[in-house]
Amino acid sequence: MPRSPVLERFDTFSDHPFAPPPVSDDWRAGHAAGLTEGELAAAARQDLLRDSLVQTVADLEFRFAEARAHLIGALVPLFQTLADQILPAIAQDTLGPHIADHLRRAAETDMSRPVHLCLSPADALTVEPALVGLRLPLVRVTADPGLSPGQACLMSGTSETVLDGPALVTAIRASLLALQDETHERTQHG
Repeated sequence: MPRSPVLERFDTFSDHPFAPPPVSDDWRAGHAAGLTEGELAAAARQDLLRDSLVQTVADLEFRFAEARAHLIGALVPLFQTLADQILPAIAQDTLGPHIADHLRRAAETDMSRPVHLCLSPADALTVEPALVGLRLPLVRVTADPGLSPGQACLMSGTSETVLDGPALVTAIRASLLALQDETHERTQHG
């Protein structure tokens, strides 16, 4: 006759030889204290890492600002040369072609109206050769002592266009120097 199986009972651990011992109140208090201490240590470590990250980012920003200021400081002589020598020369050399371009556009817009061109006496000698190639019979050139070199005034009917090369050069020079001043101010004041 077959033997019936015997099953071990698992519903109670008190009879089992491998049952964990009951947990005492001292152990529970020690476990809670250790857990709290570990959480505080983790929070302190997290705060330290966050502060370190903030300091590193601040140092990088300072180094970037310092490098930018150094680079712009190295470019200041180039900006000075550009503003003091190259821009005025470009403005002077391109005044004639620029005026010719404006006259060409005015002529294309309305050929029936005469165009009156006022120039400084110094520019009248350099601009007139650029206008010869246009062959515009309705253009009248006049030297105006009230205009500075590099300035011109185009009048046609009721419209008037003023070209001011020195003002343009001054504005570009101010922009270049403002870039240097802004960088200097940032490095001095953070």
